[in-house]
Amino acid sequence: MSITGRDHLRWLADQATPGPWYDAWGTVGAPDCRNIVDCGDPDHEDKANAAFIAAAREAVPDLLDQLDQLDTELDYWMGRAYKAEKQAYRTQARHEQNPYWQREARAQRHRADD
Repeated sequence: MSITGRDHLRWLADQATPGPWYDAWGTVGAPDCRNIVDCGDPDHEDKANAAFIAAAREAVPDLLDQLDQLDTELDYWMGRAYKAEKQAYRTQARHEQNPYWQREARAQRHRADD
């Protein structure tokens, strides 16, 4: 999910009635006893919809926070990988400039030509 999409979801969550929400027979309610959503007849599907909506009120902000934390960790590890790769290239370049290894490489090429 893009940062823009996350920001929009976080904004929507911030604008919504504070939670936690609860579901009662197909109706989603807030702690102040307001009805948030009436999912219709209290059949199995409507109860499931209400349960999902009520759970999402707390789950969405938590999941967004986890995504932000994972992005931070990913940035850290990508930085470490970049530094390690850069060091590997430097080491290889120094290795290739070493006269001993230059002679060894020529000898290997010569043996390969034979």
